[in-house]
Amino acid sequence: KFFGITCRGNFAEILAVVTAFNFSMTAFALGVGAWVNVPYHAISYTLAYVMPSILFTGAIWPRFSMDAVSLALSYAVPIGWAAEDLRNLFLNGAAYGWENHALILLGFGTVFFAVGGIGLKITGGANFAGTAGRGVGLRAADWQFVRGRQRF
Repeated sequence: KFFGITCRGNFAEILAVVTAFNFSMTAFALGVGAWVNVPYHAISYTLAYVMPSILFTGAIWPRFSMDAVSLALSYAVPIGWAAEDLRNLFLNGAAYGWENHALILLGFGTVFFAVGGIGLKITGGANFAGTAGRGVGLRAADWQFVRGRQRF
C-alpha cells in the first residue's frame, strides 16, 4: 500500500516514471533560476508553470473530456505525462506507453537544461555569484523591495 492505495503496478516502472519526471522538474528549476535576476522572482515565474500544470494534468478532470485546446495544453506540461501514467500504474497495474512518456519527460528535461545552460552562459552565472559559499538568500537591495520600500 502507498498512501492507503493498493499499488498494482511494477515498482521499477513507477520509479522510472518518477525519476524521469524529477529530472524534468530539476531541469525546469535550473532553467528558471538561470534567467531570473532576483531570487524571489523565481517564485513568481514558476507560478506560470504551476497553475496550468495543476489544471491540465488530467488529475482534476480526465483528458478524454477536455476540449482540443485544453488537451493540447495538457501535453505541453511535463506533469501531464507523469500523472496519467502513475495513476494507471497504481490503480490498473499497467500504463500503456509509459516508456515513451518517460522518454518524453527526459526530452523536456534536456530542453530545460539547455535553456538553463544558455541562460548561465549569457548571464555568466551572475545570478548565482552572490550566493557562493553562503547559501541562497536575498541581498540588502532585495530586502528593501520586500519590505515595501522599492525604488523605481
